[in-house]
Amino acid sequence: MSEHKFYDHNSFSTQLCYAYAMPSRQRSNVPLYVRIAEAFTRQVATGVLRPGDRVPSLRKLSREQGVSLSTALQAYVWLENRGYLEARPQSGFYIRTPFAKLIPEPQPESLQSQPAAMGINAVLEEVIRSGSDPASVPFGAGCASAELFPNRRLNLIARGILRKRPLHSGNYDFPPGIEAFRRQIARRSLAMRCEVAPRDVIVTAGALEAIHLSLRAVAKPGDVIAVESPLYFGILGTVASLNMKTVEIPTHPQEGMDLARLESAIRKHKIKACITITNGHNPLGFVLPDKFKRDLVDLTGRLNVAVIEDDLYGDLAYEGPRPLTAKSFDRKGLVLLCSSFSKILSPGYRVGWVLAGRFRADVERLKVVTNVAAPSLPQLVL
Repeated sequence: MSEHKFYDHNSFSTQLCYAYAMPSRQRSNVPLYVRIAEAFTRQVATGVLRPGDRVPSLRKLSREQGVSLSTALQAYVWLENRGYLEARPQSGFYIRTPFAKLIPEPQPESLQSQPAAMGINAVLEEVIRSGSDPASVPFGAGCASAELFPNRRLNLIARGILRKRPLHSGNYDFPPGIEAFRRQIARRSLAMRCEVAPRDVIVTAGALEAIHLSLRAVAKPGDVIAVESPLYFGILGTVASLNMKTVEIPTHPQEGMDLARLESAIRKHKIKACITITNGHNPLGFVLPDKFKRDLVDLTGRLNVAVIEDDLYGDLAYEGPRPLTAKSFDRKGLVLLCSSFSKILSPGYRVGWVLAGRFRADVERLKVVTNVAAPSLPQLVL
């Protein structure tokens, strides 16, 4: 006799139970609210639920599924964030056309992948000018509203440091930077399965300087750098400022860089380094699977090519544990991981870092000759 014998097989709750029961047994490690939400997405995929259909209220869903109101709310928020659900004032919740179907997925361009010198990016100059205009909303800088950062907490910490350590900036904290800050970065790296010591962390003035120093450590003017296409214009401007050439590698919005094209370009053009954003790609937004990251590191390691990984948005992944990085799979020291706290704590503090692997000594030396040291107070605060 079926375990569902007491359900009305024409009711919405019964349909949801069918969709939800099997995954709950097979995927016990997935949060309950996600399992409930995914049951809705399967109902949409099979046509049981269609755009415009009304779904149960939060209280009814909570009662029918035997979960708390909080869990029911989390499930609906998950669905809203992905475009499956919309709330209508004084009416309830309704199925809508998912975002993925409303907006066509961008397709990789057909590129010749020939080395090219780039001029200084005019777009970057325009972003800088408009960013200082209080009447502008700086979408180009990729920053959240200032009110969303923990300003009060940071200000309290800063005041405490100023009171207890009045001579905090009386000396240069030469590279690699303040040890207490570097120790915290090394501890955070454990979540990415990167076993690094504080000595391996070099503090920089933001992630873009980390990328700038990394490029100078692995290549020289005239050398060829492989870049994803499309890629954040600030990185392209940095490559151009160093008089290096770029080869664009077609990049899929879900599958990442075309590794076959990358290998071909490396063999043909003697590429010195590859720049990639594996988590929270700017502008495509993807978080690539671990298999891609491992395959990228295996490929570049086999061909002895450095990888400069921009992990600025890695802490902003929407769900699940903190995603791993390409650096997580690096066993030869060829991956230079660049990041900062600009997107999650404070853009104005300009504190970044680089885990430079075998290039650590070169990056440290370049930091000294570029601007001596990173600011002391932001390191102490963060």
